[in-house]
Amino acid sequence: MKVLKQTLSVIVAIVAIVMISSCSQIKYGDVFELTDNFAEKLTTTYQHYDMLGQHAEQTKDKEYQVTPMGRLIVVKINRIAKPSEYESLCNALKSHYKGDKRVSDVFINKGGTVVVDCR
Repeated sequence: MKVLKQTLSVIVAIVAIVMISSCSQIKYGDVFELTDNFAEKLTTTYQHYDMLGQHAEQTKDKEYQVTPMGRLIVVKINRIAKPSEYESLCNALKSHYKGDKRVSDVFINKGGTVVVDCR
């Protein structure tokens, strides 16, 4: 009986972890799609983007703006956002790009936006 309870606890914990990680995939799916597209173009089409942000795109729901500048991809929340929202976005992008050789770092810059560094 004790082994069954421990096994059930482990299964519940695994399911919770999977659900949490898949939620960020759903929540930030459009952001990932845009950042992936810009990162891929840096390896296939462009050496770098312009510094004026002329290639900026918004997610379908207009919640996020993704702007490539040089070899950086800047992600901004298009409303007044709490620092914890940027931390959540940053962590989701770090997880998404973990082990991806196109991206050297993901961080929150001093201006408060999240940067995907493709240098």
